[in-house]
Amino acid sequence: MEMEELPALDIPRDKETVLAPNGAHLMLVGLKRPLKFGEHFPMVLTFEKSGAVEIDIEVQKVGDLKPAD
Repeated sequence: MEMEELPALDIPRDKETVLAPNGAHLMLVGLKRPLKFGEHFPMVLTFEKSGAVEIDIEVQKVGDLKPAD
């Protein structure tokens, strides 16, 4: 599998969009320290039409994640 950067991700307003391993996902680069299992931190996602939305991220173990269909 080869990854490529997407300049944008179309997220329909009336449908759920799932970000998951082996599918569309966010990659955090340039972190100042390693993430620790179980910790939470806020992340701001910026949408073209609805603006900024703050979400809560929970760090999980890779084995606990479910791959995208």
